[in-house]
Amino acid sequence: MFCVCVCVGGFRPVRELADKMNFMIHEYYDSGDSDEAIRSLKELNVPHFFHEFIYELIEFCFEKNTERFVINKKKQTIE
Repeated sequence: MFCVCVCVGGFRPVRELADKMNFMIHEYYDSGDSDEAIRSLKELNVPHFFHEFIYELIEFCFEKNTERFVINKKKQTIE
């Protein structure tokens, strides 16, 4: 089954977006730069798909068994 996400830039495969979000999570984990993570997420321009980012983030935290990984360190809202 092939799912697509309709977004401002057109159609994008859901798996492609999830993979990009997963990459951003790994980058954030390595660098700790929450500003860059938030900027990258906003750059995807798919606010209706942010739930997938949260899903991938939670899954990553369980895999790493870590509590230090919280994107909301600065209590910044993604708008």
